[in-house]
Amino acid sequence: MNGELNSVTRRDYNRAGFSQRWMIALVAIICMGSFAFSSSNQGSEELKLNGSWDQTLGHFREGESALEFSLVLNETNVPPSPQLSFSESLTLEAWIKPNGWGGGPNYIGTILYKPSIWIFIIQDHPSASDRSLIFQLRHNDGVSHSFSPVGSIVLDVWTHLAVSYSSATSEARIHINGIEQEISYIVPPSGPIRNNSSEGFELGSLPQGMMNFMGVIDEVRIWNDVRSPGEIFHNMNSMLNGDETGLQLYWPMNEGGGDSLHDMSGNGHDIRISGVDWTFGTPFYPTSIADPIPAEVIPELLINTYPNPFNPTLTIQTELWVPADLQIRVYNSTGQQVWSKSILNQSEGKASFMWNGLDDSGAPASSGVYIITVATPEFMATQKNVLLR
Repeated sequence: MNGELNSVTRRDYNRAGFSQRWMIALVAIICMGSFAFSSSNQGSEELKLNGSWDQTLGHFREGESALEFSLVLNETNVPPSPQLSFSESLTLEAWIKPNGWGGGPNYIGTILYKPSIWIFIIQDHPSASDRSLIFQLRHNDGVSHSFSPVGSIVLDVWTHLAVSYSSATSEARIHINGIEQEISYIVPPSGPIRNNSSEGFELGSLPQGMMNFMGVIDEVRIWNDVRSPGEIFHNMNSMLNGDETGLQLYWPMNEGGGDSLHDMSGNGHDIRISGVDWTFGTPFYPTSIADPIPAEVIPELLINTYPNPFNPTLTIQTELWVPADLQIRVYNSTGQQVWSKSILNQSEGKASFMWNGLDDSGAPASSGVYIITVATPEFMATQKNVLLR
């Protein structure tokens, strides 16, 4: 996947630390990659295409395309159907690459919408986190709002989103790039979702083009069950067969052109589209989630860092499958270590650590690009963040 996705690498180097030469090389590779893909102006777009012309166009020719949305009125709605009526449980997934926050007074970018179920990104909200994902549900006794941490959504970066809900437990979940988020609530969800059998889904906007998404949406999947963290992580980087248990709608968006979007779930949710553009999507490889999940494809370590940019505090969120020693290091763009933290025998599950923007001597770090690495004795994960003072 292009962009700021988690990078996990099995390692055999000395547990005492990295060599300076190795770290400089890693920083150079990450910074060069981000330079090629993060800018949104015309010059950098030309650089992206020229720098990986054969690979990028090859993906597009092979069908790895997506839809780009703007504030223009669009038509991307699917009519009501029994397969898309949910009251007890569901999971919604999509890859997004927003280039703006959307429309409306709070700058809302709709990803999927029906009156009873709505997921959207938002820049500012008086009661929720800024620059976050919000999952809204309508129940028989009111409306619930679950939202991800502040700064968890970043512009111009490919990001995988998965939201789920179970009425049996009244539990909503949000996963970003395969990591379950610590969510907060305006009003917490409770009980079944109200009857929505007469409601269809809108993709990328509300009806009449309100609160449009700005950017690219790819690989939309709707399920009638709650997907496990392992299922979400294992399949977020792969295409589906379309016949997986529980899959109610699947838009891979691999048509690459035309005015139709085809549902590959076999449930016939094909739609006509207008007011959107075809563009490059996320490069996937076919697989099937019907196959058992091999243990080796689930790394023991995942990380997520936010907000991005940050000033001065950065949250470093980790998730471990097994207990392990953790080593957190922060490097500047020249490969020099700025800050580090060691955690012995960190328990499995999620944990959060804070970097306050100070170096190891206690002096404020300067504005710039920083590489955050989190390592166990067997795995290493990296993220790139920008400090703006």
